[in-house]
Amino acid sequence: MESNRPRWNTIDLAKGILIIIVFWGHMIPGVRRTTFARYVIYAFHMPLFFFISGFLFRIEKMDLNAGRLARKYWSRMIFPWIIAVVFYYLSLNTEVTAAGFLKAFWYPYYHLWYIPGFLVYIAIVCVIWKIFGKTRLRWGLLLGIALLISINSRFAIARKAAHIPQLRTLLDIFAYDFRCYNFFFFPLGIFMRNLYDRKQRILPGKIRWVVLLVTIACVAYTIWLFWENYPRRERGMYLLGNTFLCVSLIDLLMTVKIPRCRVLEFLGRNSLPVYLYHVEGKNLAAQFAPKGTLTYYALGVLLFIVISILIYYLGKIEIVNRIVFGMPPRKQPAVGEK
Repeated sequence: MESNRPRWNTIDLAKGILIIIVFWGHMIPGVRRTTFARYVIYAFHMPLFFFISGFLFRIEKMDLNAGRLARKYWSRMIFPWIIAVVFYYLSLNTEVTAAGFLKAFWYPYYHLWYIPGFLVYIAIVCVIWKIFGKTRLRWGLLLGIALLISINSRFAIARKAAHIPQLRTLLDIFAYDFRCYNFFFFPLGIFMRNLYDRKQRILPGKIRWVVLLVTIACVAYTIWLFWENYPRRERGMYLLGNTFLCVSLIDLLMTVKIPRCRVLEFLGRNSLPVYLYHVEGKNLAAQFAPKGTLTYYALGVLLFIVISILIYYLGKIEIVNRIVFGMPPRKQPAVGEK
């Protein structure tokens, strides 16, 4: 999150792989619960994204003043998101109205929920840290409150108990608009970064293998649930399985020497603009070929590559890179590079 920090090329590489997985999750047609590929992608990809975002969010070193945080994220995320909202509204609507334009911000198009959701996560974490950040139990309280929020959103516990329509509407916004069932993974990433900074490792050797075995078992069980009708188990494994998966992944990224891949690292470094505009490739592909056909997928991949190339070259223009893409000046050296 901080523009002056050194970069880990392994983190960028992981984000690059995840953004490609996000692209395929959006490209593949069908209902998540009845389409195996979409089911697997949606079972894991967003928790991993929020976890990595949390790992890069060093809350103990941040200025938590609300005004300064707002100014920081205005240029980093909010303004690029506004431009993307306007872009999709104009590209998808032949008739432009004031009411429709305003509605595009209140109900952002398709994937654009992520930015408001992420900003809400940051706000909740900062409030919790402001209250408990100086206590000895700060990490336990942060993770405990976050877990309760995610469990409540995943199982709609408070919504079922709420008898006031306005309260139910508010709870629905947090559960469905901001996807707060993903919230726990963001502070989990923050905690793991703090652990790594203190210990210079994530897991000891023996525990690493135990966590890895549990992760494999959770992933296998989650995949098996695709063929079964156990929605509550599926929701539970979303939280439990992804917790182990996130910890195993970051332990792998911080301990294993992974070969460099400049393309994936570029996608990871520029994950925000790629995320904001990759769906346009899917939309254009669907205009020229029926969804699910080989031509549709080939066009989608080609357009994803074109969009990534455009981001690369447009990013060389400082004002575009900073205002439209919300990116810091290029280039930051990766850890271990000279």
